[in-house]
Parts: sequence; C-alpha cells; structure tokens
Amino acid sequence: MAWGFKHELRKLSQSLSILQDFFRDAVEKPQDGGKAVEDWVKKLKDIADEADDVLEEINYEFLRRRVELHNHMGKKQTLITNLREELSGKRYFLVLDDVWESEKWESLMSCLSKLNSAPGSKIIVTTRSGKVASLTETLPPLCQISLYTTPHRHQ
Repeated sequence: MAWGFKHELRKLSQSLSILQDFFRDAVEKPQDGGKAVEDWVKKLKDIADEADDVLEEINYEFLRRRVELHNHMGKKQTLITNLREELSGKRYFLVLDDVWESEKWESLMSCLSKLNSAPGSKIIVTTRSGKVASLTETLPPLCQISLYTTPHRHQ
C-alpha cells in the first residue's frame, strides 16, 4: 500500500477510536439530553462501529494480498532454482500448447534466459491468438494453419 494511503488510513483509524470511546461513554453514562439525543448517539456509535469493520476488512485484504504476493514470489524463485539445477548446461525442448496469455510471455522468457542452458535449446508455442503469436515469434512461422469448415453435403 502506498505510504500516503497507509498514513491516511492510520489517521482515520485513530479518529475512529476516539469517536468510539466518546460514543461508548455517551451510551453508558447518558447526559440529561433526552431520548432523541440518546438515539442519535447510538446511531452514530453504530456508524462508527461499521466504519471500524470496514477498516478491519481493508487491513485484512491488504495483509492477505501481501502474503499472497510473498508466496507467489517464493514459488517463482523455487521454480527458477529447480529449473536452473535441472537444466544447467543442458539443451531443452519445451512445447507450450494453446497459449492464450500474452502478458506472461516476457516473464517466462526472462526466467528461461537465466537458466544457463546449452546452446540449441528450443521452444515451440502453439496458439490461436494473433497477439501471442506476434510476441512469441522469433523466426518466420513455419506453419500457419487456418481452420475452416466445409459445406455440408446433402445426399
């Protein structure tokens, strides 16, 4: 989370804590203000409690995403380490069939370039996406298959 947002969230949380203390005192020791004031204070206390719940949910989501990112990065590092150990100095032939996500291609290529594999390693990619094909293309396509349907013959 960006520092500015985190700081604002902390200030909001502190303000909410002060309000909750005030409302708790007002509900437990009502002043001579009548039923309307007492109801108003209870309503404000409920709103403050709801705001507190929202802040807790935001904090939980922030922590969950942080842990998820940490786990993802750890798995990625482990995968790169295992691949480096297995493929170091070796040639590999990798077939990626029916690739759709172009965003992950550069990340994959970055990982594979760090493997110190032997020259001659090859990757074949099959895809139905023109965008993926253009990103993965390093040589002119040797085979481009067009799918078409034949007319139905009546007997």
